[in-house]
Amino acid sequence: MARVAIVTLGCPKNAIDSEGLGGLIAAAGHEVVEHPNGAEVVLVNTCGFIEPARRETIDETLDLAELKETAGLKGLMMTGCLVARSADELQGALPEVDAFVDFAAYSQIAQIVDDVAAGNMSGRVHGEPGTRFDPAWWDAS
Repeated sequence: MARVAIVTLGCPKNAIDSEGLGGLIAAAGHEVVEHPNGAEVVLVNTCGFIEPARRETIDETLDLAELKETAGLKGLMMTGCLVARSADELQGALPEVDAFVDFAAYSQIAQIVDDVAAGNMSGRVHGEPGTRFDPAWWDAS
């Protein structure tokens, strides 16, 4: 099982989403850690509504990608509003990211973490970008 850090950017809704994702990840046996240093996988929960937030997200993601070289990070994932709005564009622009997870794939987050930690991803998009959030996606059963 992997040590996973979740970096939350943007609005309070993202904080709630990150808590829910962390719960699903922990329930699957992964260890959710507070800081990216020492994590094997980092999940960036993004904001994509205003230009400064998009820039912050890209800058933070690129900074975190450096941990692959300096701290043994195995995988970098993105989720949240920016992914929902721009997954295809991000996939081409950020080869450093191992998986893009749309809202529709939240119930599969633990399996995606498994795959990323094992090195089985290469910029793959999960879910259906552009869909609206549905609370039923939190049901991992």
